[in-house]
Amino acid sequence: MKKILSPFCIAALTCLFVLGTDVSASIVVSGSEPTTDVLLDQFHTNQGTIAGANISGASARGSFFSLDTSSITGNATSQTSTNIGANTFASIDGLSFRINGNANTTADSLDIVFFTGSPVGDFTGTGVTAANFLSDSGVTAILTENHALPAAGTFGATDFFTVELNSPFVVNSSDQLGFFIFANNGNITHLEGQNSGGGRIAFNGTALGGPSGARDFNFVVHGSAVPEPSSLILLGLGAFGLIANRRRS
Repeated sequence: MKKILSPFCIAALTCLFVLGTDVSASIVVSGSEPTTDVLLDQFHTNQGTIAGANISGASARGSFFSLDTSSITGNATSQTSTNIGANTFASIDGLSFRINGNANTTADSLDIVFFTGSPVGDFTGTGVTAANFLSDSGVTAILTENHALPAAGTFGATDFFTVELNSPFVVNSSDQLGFFIFANNGNITHLEGQNSGGGRIAFNGTALGGPSGARDFNFVVHGSAVPEPSSLILLGLGAFGLIANRRRS
């Protein structure tokens, strides 16, 4: 497993980005797949029509990934990248996924966690929560955010949700990363795909399941390429311009 940026670099870069980002950004709903500022599109490969793929109090769902689509166990064949290559630094500022039935999407908010590493099975928390997952000594947190979900009845049965991060973060495109989505006070029913490479991971509160050999978590990672971290820090306040306040549709 490759190491990503040092905690000092991540903290310094995050401080720059937070000041230049609209802190009211949350979840944007769209009837079609968002195509703005795509770093990684993992949606078009065998997206499938699996129903009843619930994120709930019984299970969080997510995936491992790398922006340059390098080989990752269980997920190497299910990714497509559009505009970024190996060993390129990038700022991740959003993630899109598609719901699968609005009647079953009842949660009032979600917690999204980006991390590096692999759990070793020593979770010390309780239940399906971000804090419990990140208590594992094999996991290093990159970012954890809470986002309010749209009110029931304001989105369609197969709409796309884009989580616009309040604190974008910088990684090397070849870093091997992961994300999880946790539902609060209800379910989020999302679209999964069937793929021989698999890739979906699940956390049930006591153990990590996957990467699955038969299911994908269909998602799109948004952001933009940026200078290498040393150059970016030297830019100081000029880094504000690297992160545009935008809405995707």
